[in-house]
Amino acid sequence: MTFGAEKHDLYHEVNRIEQGVENTSDLYLDGRKKQRLKLKDELFVMLKKVQVPA
Repeated sequence: MTFGAEKHDLYHEVNRIEQGVENTSDLYLDGRKKQRLKLKDELFVMLKKVQVPA
């Protein structure tokens, strides 16, 4: 799975849980939110490595 597809699926899953469409334990939701933050951090690192032409 590509980074973008993984990010999209994770965001979609967390969003559905937060909206009450899917039911899970708080522990599961917290873990998925932590995974979402990890992906955001990885994206930030990737973006920092990109050189913007002057």
